[in-house]
Amino acid sequence: MDWLAKYVEWSAAVCESPLIFHKWVGLWLAANAAQRRVWVPLHGEAIYCNLYIMLVGPSGRVQKSTVADHGVKLLDQLDVVVMQDRVTRAYLSSYLSEASARLGASCISIYAPELRTALNEMTIAEGIMEILTRAYDCPRKLEYRLKSGGVLSATDVWVSLLACSTPQWLTVGMSRDEVGGGFAGRVVMLYGEVPHQRLPYSPTLQRTGQAARSVVVNRLLAMRKLAGEMTVTEAAGRIWNKFREEVDRTILEKDARVQPFCDRLHIHVLKVAALRSLTQRDDLTIDADDMVFAIAMLEEAESHIVPCLQAVSPSKAVAFGDAVLDIMRKMGGVATRTELMRKLYGKRLALSVQEFNEIVEMLEASDLIISVTQQSRPGVRLATTYYVKECAPPRIRETAALEKEWREYVRRQVGGVNEQEKGGK
Repeated sequence: MDWLAKYVEWSAAVCESPLIFHKWVGLWLAANAAQRRVWVPLHGEAIYCNLYIMLVGPSGRVQKSTVADHGVKLLDQLDVVVMQDRVTRAYLSSYLSEASARLGASCISIYAPELRTALNEMTIAEGIMEILTRAYDCPRKLEYRLKSGGVLSATDVWVSLLACSTPQWLTVGMSRDEVGGGFAGRVVMLYGEVPHQRLPYSPTLQRTGQAARSVVVNRLLAMRKLAGEMTVTEAAGRIWNKFREEVDRTILEKDARVQPFCDRLHIHVLKVAALRSLTQRDDLTIDADDMVFAIAMLEEAESHIVPCLQAVSPSKAVAFGDAVLDIMRKMGGVATRTELMRKLYGKRLALSVQEFNEIVEMLEASDLIISVTQQSRPGVRLATTYYVKECAPPRIRETAALEKEWREYVRRQVGGVNEQEKGGK
């Protein structure tokens, strides 16, 4: 049984959206059925099947929120917590923390039928993109520092996102850094401007649609009972390895807006392959067919990124943010400036000193790395060392947090003085 085909059959019977919207909303539903109970092992880490999906198109014409609403309604039967409309960093962090204390895990699905409402200028300024970026990787522990000095802590995090937007809002609502940096690389953006079909009038759902819905719901409920580590067959592993080699070979030839997504394609492929397997059978095995299906789905999705971000042009430096972060993790999570630049040169990433500086400044501002400048011994000139935040020793993290609070305090004080001076004039 092709579960996704059944989902599309049911959804397309009542909604005229492009078929690719139906497909990915179906996969997002499957991810919500699996949540944190199923994972794929990769280099000793667990890859969970959450997805960040964004449907992009002109208002009204392709029924973005209609096709999304149609799928979200099924979450009631899966007992999934859904956060809708405006999403703030404080509210999301507070919910995850409370859920951890109450349930021992923090799982939530975010649905934004109008992204402009969910992520307005205020929520973006507060840093909502940062926490969504960090939550995507389903960390074992996630901390959020309050302005009051307290800390909200969440464990076993799992967050999924389904959002609808126009290309115009993405142009003004997402900065160049967010498009080229970590957030956009984690989102599957899908563009549509022409309806798949025009449905004739019918007072009821067609009988074939009713039958397909029954199949869809039954399988989702069965997926809720599955739990454990998935196995990747040898053939599927070979396909994944070959695909990743091809991505590495061609990534520098791609549009800068596509590169952050391609940096994470190997993770996206594992997630989609796992979901395809879970919708088909109960053996918790990813086979060659699952991997081929996932690659085809993501290659199609990749072609939608530039139309979604047609008016946004990230710098080349920002586009390599994820690549630099991955290289640092492979170096053990710590590297001096000289070591890191030498490693990037060895990887043939053609970055100028200015572009390198832009990358590390962006990663530090996003709270992903910590930079420490000091003398290694008396009489030696100052040297800068970079730490991936989750790999940094507690002493380094605490010092960085105090310095960040101090800078924020100084900024507020200076801002207050400037406002008083303006008022005096």
